[in-house]
Amino acid sequence: MDNEPTPPKLYHVLINELGYKDVCLGPEKFDALKELWPDHSYCNPPWSRKDEFVDAAIRSYEAGSEVLMYLPFDPSTGWFHKLYEHNPLIIFFLKPPKHIRYPPTLIDLGFYPRPEVRFVEKLKELKEILPPPPPRL
Repeated sequence: MDNEPTPPKLYHVLINELGYKDVCLGPEKFDALKELWPDHSYCNPPWSRKDEFVDAAIRSYEAGSEVLMYLPFDPSTGWFHKLYEHNPLIIFFLKPPKHIRYPPTLIDLGFYPRPEVRFVEKLKELKEILPPPPPRL
């Protein structure tokens, strides 16, 4: 469960349709724990190392990058409170997998004025909720 990949259909929408850059492909490609993440980044961290990746995400967000993370919804944790302090958009899936203790969510640090919660039933709804990628220069 710790290294369970993002569901393929969700990953396709996020990477191929919404233009997010996956920063968790492995340290040989990009060391997400040591480098600042580019704008419009996506991360599905090993869930046993959430704290480290949340700290890296917040550093990148504070440096000006919008960051999207695939994480379990667990508001009893310190890492969740760290994210919540930065006014995230929290996206719940109305049909979460039944075998998971905490439902997976997308948590977007995207410069929102206050925390927001949205629910999606179909992945295409993400296109209406998440910010578009920055323009290419």
